[in-house]
Formats: sequence, structure tokens, C-alpha cells
Amino acid sequence: MGVSSEGNFLPVKIQSNPTRYPILPSFALLLRQAGLAQGSNIFALLATDAIISPRGQCRFSQKGGEMKRQILVPLDSSAVGREVIHLADQWAHLFDAELVFMQVNPVLRDVADQDLLESVILSERVTAPYRAIASYGNPSQEIIEQEKVVDPWIVMMAAHSHSMMARILLGSNTDYVVNQCKSNLFVYKRSLEALKDLILVPVDYSKVNSKVIALADELGQKFGRRLHFVHVFSLPEFAHYNMEHGWQWDQIEIDRQHQEEEEKLNHFIAEQKVKTGYKTELRIGKPYEQVLAVQQKLNAKLIIMAAHEHTRVERFLVGSNTKYLLHHANCSVLVYKDR
Repeated sequence: MGVSSEGNFLPVKIQSNPTRYPILPSFALLLRQAGLAQGSNIFALLATDAIISPRGQCRFSQKGGEMKRQILVPLDSSAVGREVIHLADQWAHLFDAELVFMQVNPVLRDVADQDLLESVILSERVTAPYRAIASYGNPSQEIIEQEKVVDPWIVMMAAHSHSMMARILLGSNTDYVVNQCKSNLFVYKRSLEALKDLILVPVDYSKVNSKVIALADELGQKFGRRLHFVHVFSLPEFAHYNMEHGWQWDQIEIDRQHQEEEEKLNHFIAEQKVKTGYKTELRIGKPYEQVLAVQQKLNAKLIIMAAHEHTRVERFLVGSNTKYLLHHANCSVLVYKDR
């Protein structure tokens, strides 16, 4: 089965087209009926080169064994889903990545699901290397299971109130997908407004924040976008012993702290050696409110932030504020996962 007695990884060669990776419908149906991996994970083995672990996980390679970045793209039948196909195709070319499209139906229907998915992708004229996986079951769980198998660089999916995926991204399953997904997560949102080519990056001075900035810098260079860094801080409560002069004293302290925070922010960003053009901004208040306010003011096209238990930005992503951000930000959001 591709695993030695010592449990080491052994290469397994499976023949298929070097550019397209179709799954034979009859074989797919047999696998599903046999109950193998709920009809999903086994399809990931149908690639040119697979390295299989004792637990059945695998990663795919091309060009002499070099690992290519994988972009996992869960799809639905909405117009927004088709926009994600084109966006993913663009990313695949810019980052020399391979696309893994997947569509999850709630129930097992027939072998036409795979053919339908293939026809949709072909109709959108995808030019990057890709594979297509048709599956069935609980959408959020299937996405996570497939993510474990593919081990993608990023998961790219749509958020739209009228799409089949809405119950994942705008409902109770949001926390499940965000928390369980180990890869970077790109939530695409179609905006009714004309957004500017700006990437908004919240700054919290953590170690993972430096990696977020590096990713934002890479995206900025690839897409020709400027970066806008924002740091949100809170003020201490000041005691007022003199009601007549208390406000003036508070304002002096506010100005002093603002100056210190501004110097700290500029120094931190300078240390990152960002190559993309950028601006910095300070805000006072609650982070999620202020970041959204900045995004709305600038009409930024993308927000990039970290999901890590040791960052202050965690409250963006774990709990009710996740839904708040996804509902109210009129732009796409990239959640960086530090692994």
C-alpha cells in the first residue's frame, strides 16, 4: 500500500494526464458504494505522484518531485462560486500552484456529479493545472477532511447569502471551518461597491503577525496592490481629581501615548523590510470595530489577519466576532494560519 514495514513514506505512481486529473465516474461510484473514505479522500490519490503515509494522507508533486502549492477550492452552483474559479485560476498562475476543485452534495446521487463538476470547470476555461473532486456528505466536514488529505497552501471559498455555501460561512458552521482548517483560508466576498486595490493588515506585534505582513507583502507585489497597516490600541482610564483641568490632562496623556504608539508601529513595520508601497494608521477603540471602519473608509479590497491562539486578533476569528467580520466587511478576508 505504499508504506514500508518501518512506517516510512514510499512513493506510489498513479498514471493520469499530466495537466488534468479526471476521475472515472464508474470507478468513483464503486468507491462510494464501498464506503471508502466516504467517497472523498480516496479521490485525492488520483494524481501523478502521491506520497502516502501510514494514515492515508498524501501530498502531490510534479516536476521531479518538487512540491507545488495546492489551492483547495470548494465550489457551489452560484455565480459567486464561478467568480472564485477565475480568482483561483489567477492565483494558481501567479504562485505556480495547482488547483483542487471540490463540490460537496448533501446526499449521494449518481456518477453525473463528477462529470458536471468537470464540465463547469471546463466551461470557465481554467488554464492552470487542476484536479476535480465530487463528493457528498456534510459540506463543512468534507472540506476539512479533504483539507487534511491535500494539505493545501490555502483554501479559497465563496461567502454569499444566496449561495449553497452560505450556511458554512455565514452561519453556525463558520467557527467549525475557521477553527478546524489548518491551512490559510480565503473567504471571497462579492462587493456591490468599487473597491480599491488596497490590502488592509491589522498589526499586533506578535511573531505570527510578521508572517502575515510577509504574506501581505508577497500578495502586494504579485497583484500590484498597496498595503495599509492599522494598529488599534486602547487608552487607560485616567483618574480625574480636578474637574476643571481633568480633560486637558487626559488629552495630554492621549497625545503622548499616541506619539509612542505611532513610533512603535513605524519601527515595527520598518523592521519587516516591506517591499510593497504602504501606509500606516493608528486607531483607538475596539479592534474589530476600528479595522472595519478603516476598511470601509478606504474601500480596501482585502483584509489579511492571523488566526493564532497567542495573538490579540484571535477574538476576530474565534467566537461571535467572526460572524460580525464576515457579515459587515464588504471585501474578501484572508485568514492566515501559522503552522
